[in-house]
Amino acid sequence: MKQPLKRPGKKPARSGLPGAGGTMESPPPKEVMEALGRARSLAAIDLTPVTRQPRGAVVLDGSGRTAEGSSVEFAERPGLSVCAEQVALSAAVIEKVSPAAIVIWTKAGSSSPWPCGACRQVLIELAPAAVLWLQVGDQPPMQVRVQALLPHAFGGEDLPVPPGLADR
Repeated sequence: MKQPLKRPGKKPARSGLPGAGGTMESPPPKEVMEALGRARSLAAIDLTPVTRQPRGAVVLDGSGRTAEGSSVEFAERPGLSVCAEQVALSAAVIEKVSPAAIVIWTKAGSSSPWPCGACRQVLIELAPAAVLWLQVGDQPPMQVRVQALLPHAFGGEDLPVPPGLADR
């Protein structure tokens, strides 16, 4: 039996959010530090022949469940590449892991630790209330709320649900 489509609630406030500047407000919880270690391991097995920027991501749901991903790039068809964040969030949907936090690790020297535009849209659609933890190499992790990455985002709650779709 198919589950009914749930229409997302109201958009959370998008201004004045703690962590919006990519800072560490408090030491990361133990679960986050463990997930950063796992994300680093995932980055070691990624496939990044184009950017050569290994990246791993772990989605945490707050009760110990996780979903994981690493970047997969295709040199011949870069448009088909997927980032670690997208892989981990797709796995979270399949495994029914409700994102409370997303942890990302990237190697030192990467051009940017921040999610790309496509990843930001996926994050705002699938994990708008989540906290994002980013770590570059061995630097201290940074914390930011997903909403701060894409202020005034257009998301699923902005679309009307067509008649009958909610019943599928």
